[in-house]
Amino acid sequence: NLANLADRTAFAGDKYLLNYDNLWKWVYDAPSRKPMGNLKQHMPNFSAAPYNMTQAEAQKIACSLLTDTTSTPGPTPPECVGK
Repeated sequence: NLANLADRTAFAGDKYLLNYDNLWKWVYDAPSRKPMGNLKQHMPNFSAAPYNMTQAEAQKIACSLLTDTTSTPGPTPPECVGK
């Protein structure tokens, strides 16, 4: 559930603090970040075929999630400026 994701302090079952670095790595390859059961049925490894997402694309998505899913817009995370 991505509703108001940026309002949270953690994600992935509270396993990771919600920040740019953790989020883009999760978007890029969630199964390797939370290896439990068949996570691929919930969120695939977007870095692999057939998606072949680049790290730069995952970083852009993370920036979008951090800035566009908040109920109270704040400053853009420094890592997202210019992306």
